[in-house]
Order: sequence, then C-alpha cells, then structure tokens
Amino acid sequence: MAETGPVRLVYCDIDGETGLDVQITSPSATVADLLKAMQYPADDKEVFKPLHKARYGVCAGCTYNCCKSNDIPVDLLSAQGMAQAAGLPFERFLRSHMRFDDSVLFPEFRRRPCPFLTGNLCAVYEHRALICRLYLCTPMSDRLEQLRLAVLLMGNGALRQTMVRMHMAPRLWGEKSLRQVAAGSLPGVWGEDMLDRMLHANPYLLGAQHYEVLLRDCCPVDLWQRLL
Repeated sequence: MAETGPVRLVYCDIDGETGLDVQITSPSATVADLLKAMQYPADDKEVFKPLHKARYGVCAGCTYNCCKSNDIPVDLLSAQGMAQAAGLPFERFLRSHMRFDDSVLFPEFRRRPCPFLTGNLCAVYEHRALICRLYLCTPMSDRLEQLRLAVLLMGNGALRQTMVRMHMAPRLWGEKSLRQVAAGSLPGVWGEDMLDRMLHANPYLLGAQHYEVLLRDCCPVDLWQRLL
C-alpha cells in the first residue's frame, strides 16, 4: 500500500483472498499510528471488503453497516469525545447511552443500531469508538487481529475502570470478578500480566491521548516481539 509511517498495512493472502498484515518499523509506534494505518484501507475503494455490497469500495456509507446489528463496546477517549460532541456532562452521557450491567464485560451502547448512526453515516465520526476505527471486514492476519484486540482491550478497560472509580459500575465489576470472568472470556492474547497493566498501569487512565500511547504498552511481550 502507498503509505508511510511506523505502522504499515500490507497485502497478504489469507485463505485464497486478499487480506491485510501489519508491519511495525519503530518501537515508538503509537495507537495513533495504528489508527492512521487502518484508515487507509477503509478509504481505499480498491481494497477487498467481502461485506460491502460491491465487495470493493470505501467503508463510508456502506449499507451493510455493522453498527446496525453488532454490540459496540466503547473506550474511554471515545466516550469522552462523544459526550463533548453531544453537549452532555460525562456521567450523564454514560447513564443515557451506555449499558453497564453484570452481563457485559465492558461498557457498550445501550441499544442497537448505534445511537449515532444517521442514515448510513456516523454522526460522531471523529470521536467514534476504537472498535469502529480498527474494524474492517477485510481478512486480517492473526498478528494484526491480535494487535487490534490488544488496543481495544486497553481502551475499553480504561472506561470500565473509570466507571468503577466513579462508583457507577455494577458490583461484579470489581478486580477479583474481572479476573475470574476474563480467565474464561478474554482470548489467549491477554494473560494476568496484561490484566494487571489494564487495571493498574493503563496509560488511558492517566489521561493519555492516542498519540501518546505506545503500541508496545498495549501488547503482551510475545506479541510485540512478533510485530516488531
């Protein structure tokens, strides 16, 4: 792909289809670098997108609209940005729009379709959730999928922990319960060390922005070694 930067997406073959793999060329690559790289194929009409009506095209305006049917967990920075865009105090935004009961691992939108979907376009595109920024229906390599997941878990975990600190979270959202649920629910890319990092050394909980969060701080050591 005609893109430069410390995070690059490249074409690869996945089960006979054109898919995406990732190359990281600098240990100082950030989440913002990954988001920029993921935006390129989303805007490229030549990139294979099997759920797109034409199977190729830009993501904007796609009538399949994953946000109509899928649950959408939200990360801390996106929730803050959407609250500001909606002109709502942060706590009021959370209570109005988010579901955060014992049955969900991370806060997610209360209803489907996404409350910010207008027609087939996102009304808060600049503040959309990490899961929306990092999702493509284009097939991805295992390591790109795992990198995407690691970043999502760090961002979504930050909102969960913020709500715990705000005394808004359900009783079963304590640390002990999270570890018990995570043992059976979170994919193997994350172990106890990463849960510790999410809970106690999460850069998003320190007010960091995407351009300040290093990808290596979101990844288990073995995944980072395979990426770099």
